[in-house]
Amino acid sequence: MTSRIASPDTPADRELRALLDQRPLRCFRLVAGAGSGKTTTLVKALAHVAASHGKTLRTRSQKIACITYTDIAAEEIRSDVQHGANFHVSTIHNFLWTLVSPFQRDIGTWVSERIQERLKAEIEEEQGFSNRVGDKRRLRTRERIERYRRQANEVTSVRRFVYGTGSSYGKGVIGHDDVIKLAAAMLERHSLLAQMTVAEYPYIFVDESQDTFPIVADALRTLARQQAGKLCLGFFGDPMQRIYATGVGSIDLGVGWQDIQKPENFRSPSKVLAAINAIRSGGDSLVQKSGLPIDKQREGDVTIIVAPRIPDSLATLSKVRRWLADRHHSGAWLRDDAQSALKVLVITHRMAARRLGFENLYACFHDGASASLSQAFDEGTAWPLTPFRTAILPMAATSAGSSAAMTLLRAHSPRLQNLRVGDDLATVLNSLKHGLTELASIVTAGGPGSIGETLRIVSSYGLIELDERWVDHPAASNDGDISPASDDDKQVLNAFMACDIRELTGYFSYAGHESPYSTQQGVKGTEFPNVLVVLDDEEGTHSHFSYDKLFGLQELSKADEAALKEGRDSVLERTRRLLYVCCSRATESLTILLYSDDVTAALNAIKESPLATTGAIFGLMEIEQGSRVTSTPNNSESVAASDSDTLF
Repeated sequence: MTSRIASPDTPADRELRALLDQRPLRCFRLVAGAGSGKTTTLVKALAHVAASHGKTLRTRSQKIACITYTDIAAEEIRSDVQHGANFHVSTIHNFLWTLVSPFQRDIGTWVSERIQERLKAEIEEEQGFSNRVGDKRRLRTRERIERYRRQANEVTSVRRFVYGTGSSYGKGVIGHDDVIKLAAAMLERHSLLAQMTVAEYPYIFVDESQDTFPIVADALRTLARQQAGKLCLGFFGDPMQRIYATGVGSIDLGVGWQDIQKPENFRSPSKVLAAINAIRSGGDSLVQKSGLPIDKQREGDVTIIVAPRIPDSLATLSKVRRWLADRHHSGAWLRDDAQSALKVLVITHRMAARRLGFENLYACFHDGASASLSQAFDEGTAWPLTPFRTAILPMAATSAGSSAAMTLLRAHSPRLQNLRVGDDLATVLNSLKHGLTELASIVTAGGPGSIGETLRIVSSYGLIELDERWVDHPAASNDGDISPASDDDKQVLNAFMACDIRELTGYFSYAGHESPYSTQQGVKGTEFPNVLVVLDDEEGTHSHFSYDKLFGLQELSKADEAALKEGRDSVLERTRRLLYVCCSRATESLTILLYSDDVTAALNAIKESPLATTGAIFGLMEIEQGSRVTSTPNNSESVAASDSDTLF
């Protein structure tokens, strides 16, 4: 029994357990704030179903499904339930592929339809060209039309479709994004699939529901409605912690669903708890309270600093960190290694990129990039980077003839995966060995353009299967000529190919939380003793977030006002959620550093906001002059109840 399962029950745990024992089965939504132990409640729910109904489930060859966002989270939950046979715990993509993969003929039909949809769109675009459209654009459109026509012919010969990182329809590969669309469509279309899904998984629990794709949430809700009484569908999440633009956010309650709230917080000291309640007060009605016994509750510390926005923001950051180290008599505020008790959170990668050596890489994914590609870079999920993390850099780090190299090649090399009768295995292996040697040489040497050269090597030798968005055809040409296939992202990808591959080491180290720096989007679910949140709109190149707008220091745009009026996700809500996630990471001390063009106005705005009574407020000049606290003492009850500031 794990510590989570053995931990004391909260009211939410008892309420959920009672619901899970009801017949017919009911669905529910559980909302749990940061530090509440949401995963503990999820694991205890899994354990309860297994203990109370496991024998019946095994008799019927049924399992309890738990789907979550990442492989790491899935493995953590599997470990908590001791890898029990009653459970199917996986990522949403793997779970959906498990459901649909037996229906190969239907997959083929969906793929053919998708190819025809893309082909029709390209033909319509070509027919709509005016005389002003350049020859190059016409040529690219014509090439895509030919590609889709070729894929339409190739897909008829595919005997079995498999799930891979990127789609390659002609080779029978269904990519990451397409699995979501495919499964949602098939669950909607085929009643037999819906019946089989519920027959095998009468309990489906969705972790981090706020970040679930809307089409997946809709498909599961439709499934629950069609199979009412036979399926217990549960969404575990927190809309205030939605950090992905693709996430559904709040889950609408269906007929007969139970709404369960878990307001306890077992992480934050009282001052930090007051601060996150102040931030949350403008977003929803959940007010968190400490879940710890009185004798284990602690006060903690909250400091808010406003500094002038200057070109050398790193100098200001260093000055603030030195001041915090002196104030807290702790060197943790100055350490830059992964073991530091400090986490510095920035709005995007730019500040960390300058410090950690991947500024050019950052620039090519942000300066002129599409919003989707920029966001994916921020989240560590950009598709051009994925093969470098999963295959290319690991291959370059192995010895060409080693067992580790062969393991990677078996997993990623189309040359090995597509061997045919009559192929000379020794010749293929020798070619792959040469490719690995050249790859290691390029990665070691680095230099401008080494990313593009690396792609040409892995393509020409068949070391990995490249996403078809890299090339004009589903597979690279024999001479290994690689070129971006999308007009929209061509400039970005060309810039990426011109980068030094050595920058990837710093980026992946950063994205893997191996430095004290992190994006504010990248730390949900984690906690740190000391947290320094850096708020600087100049660090971003997009309008998705704005602390100046949240604090009322900058007027809302017409688009912002329209989003608020229409009830759509707005810059204020996105920024509020981001600030909530960041500040709720601290277990001991929280510092908020706000860069502003008008320090006086910013200080006044903070002192008039619900944050005013949560901690000490300083201007940078006061720090430099050794000034004392300028704010009023903390009063968490008044902060939690405050609704005086419309922005919060």
